[in-house]
Amino acid sequence: MATNMSSNLLGSDEAEIPSWLLPLIRCPITKQRFQLAPSSVIDRLKELAAKGLLRSKNGISVSEIPSQGLLTPDQRWLYPIRRGIPSLIPDDAISLEPQTPV
Repeated sequence: MATNMSSNLLGSDEAEIPSWLLPLIRCPITKQRFQLAPSSVIDRLKELAAKGLLRSKNGISVSEIPSQGLLTPDQRWLYPIRRGIPSLIPDDAISLEPQTPV
């Protein structure tokens, strides 16, 4: 059974973050609690990325949008979840504010 759980967490970008973890983690930038980003936010980010209007915290253009993410309540930052593992590195945060194309 442990093997199946490992393969589910590591084998797919669709693996879900454990429900017990969400209330324990905070945004390293704003210190706010996270919420799971709804699919409408992910779809909007994909549109902005396709137009070259999306940047990470450190100003790098973002072209690859994960299928899941953690959203700050003020909806300024999204942290990607990849294979069920949230990336809480501030430079990985994606700004939800459209930027000027490069």
